[in-house]
Amino acid sequence: MTEVEFSPLLSELTETAAALNRESDSINSLIERFQQMLRELNVGIPVWVDLYDQPDTRLGWIKGSTDEWMLVIKDDRPVFAKPLLEMSRDMRISALHAFPGLVAQLNTAAEAALRTIKEAKEFVK
Repeated sequence: MTEVEFSPLLSELTETAAALNRESDSINSLIERFQQMLRELNVGIPVWVDLYDQPDTRLGWIKGSTDEWMLVIKDDRPVFAKPLLEMSRDMRISALHAFPGLVAQLNTAAEAALRTIKEAKEFVK
């Protein structure tokens, strides 16, 4: 590759990196708003979904050690889940893709819990 070919590539990367840095500054506030929305729903059921571009890594909605519900990341290593807000930029971006799936999984879990409660009420009459 010649210097003439390399220079436009570097210039394009510089522009893209600047745009990425501007946009990624808002990732944590986006995650915080999503967490708050889920907390306000008060479903109280933990769920997990796979991250499509991070093998053996899952996004979870769990009650943390501070008794507060939060988004966490867990991989296949035997360690505790870590808060999403503390993860690397690329991991936080990957998790954004999983937000709709997490909401769908949370709704499925809530519907199952509701059915179980209704069935128990019928049984215990």
